[in-house]
Amino acid sequence: MNSVLRDLTSLGAYYTGEHFVLKSGNHSEAYINPDVMLSDPYVVDTVTVMMAEPFFNLGHDVTCVGPAFGGNYLAWDVARHLGRLIDGKAKWIATAKSLGGGFMIEPDRGFEKLFVGSDVLVVEDLLTTGGSVLELIKSLRVYGDFNLIGVTAAVNRGGVTAADVSAPVLYAAANITVETDVPSACRWCAAGRPIVEDIGHGQDFKAKHPDYEGGYKRLLAA
Repeated sequence: MNSVLRDLTSLGAYYTGEHFVLKSGNHSEAYINPDVMLSDPYVVDTVTVMMAEPFFNLGHDVTCVGPAFGGNYLAWDVARHLGRLIDGKAKWIATAKSLGGGFMIEPDRGFEKLFVGSDVLVVEDLLTTGGSVLELIKSLRVYGDFNLIGVTAAVNRGGVTAADVSAPVLYAAANITVETDVPSACRWCAAGRPIVEDIGHGQDFKAKHPDYEGGYKRLLAA
């Protein structure tokens, strides 16, 4: 098993063998919650070194930015590693979710001046479809021109490619293939397997389908 996935498993952030609802709405037997990884600074340091390594040969300044919360934490640490090893300066800017469903640079902190015109490395915790990365890139264009040099992620669980996120380079510290089904043709629903409601997006599914015949279950302690 890849060291990143091993660390996630040891932290209780990688679940298999159950019936989960993903952020996309699709169903799966596996669920990865990268936020739990943030609770262990040693694991974060180990993973972000791997995420930064493909970009150690940069000969210029770089600005690291990620999609809110988990992306922010990892982007800061990737910038820390790059700042020690590249032939240039590494900067970090923070983002937040906007009311419109996109992202925005954290306001009133001076980050906008650091961002415009820079070479940008997008940092993501988990790639499933690449939708958050695309939304981040789109949202950042509002602030002005920048040069996207690549995307680096902790885990790519959706087989996302550089072309999928309109990036010249895409790297992931761990790649995993997880089968998913749309709800209308879900093999686990057809088998009547209970849906986990307290991990992933099972609660959202339950709110819309309280009468699901397979029922619901909880995995986390009350």
